[in-house]
Amino acid sequence: MTWTRQEFLAEVARAGVLSPDYAEDVLVRLAHHSAALEGNTLTLADTITLLVDERVPVAGTPVRELYEVANHYEALARILQAVADDEPLTTDLVRDLHTALMDHLAHDRGQYKTSSNIVTGASWQPAPPARVPELMLQWADQAEWQTANLDNEALLEAIAGGHVAFERIHPFSDG
Repeated sequence: MTWTRQEFLAEVARAGVLSPDYAEDVLVRLAHHSAALEGNTLTLADTITLLVDERVPVAGTPVRELYEVANHYEALARILQAVADDEPLTTDLVRDLHTALMDHLAHDRGQYKTSSNIVTGASWQPAPPARVPELMLQWADQAEWQTANLDNEALLEAIAGGHVAFERIHPFSDG
């Protein structure tokens, strides 16, 4: 695991966006639910054991599943840093987050896909690799404008629509 709990909490304190207790709660829930969506078998209690107690929750847990959860230390810290610094949403930020989330998991972390991929069960095809850089620039520009200019229900709808658009681009080979 690249980051420790103490490193995460130090970055949370530096950013000053969330209290350490709240940031840790967000970390645990975000890591658990995000990893579960990808088929990770760690429970919420297991995730607490790994991220808060810094113990392997269940003997025999695949190392990949541990990294899928633990990599959220760095990813959430990066998000908090961006918020604290009033950093705009850019493709570089998205790639930084992918790099953090896929540490020890993918050789091409942080790099856009170079071959086509599919989303199992989807009735649509993700964007072809050649279009990803252009589509991601458009996506980031639109998301940045929307977060700066919309509020309330319109902003929530834009965020949901932005998530769908991101999934349809599916810019990375994995994750």
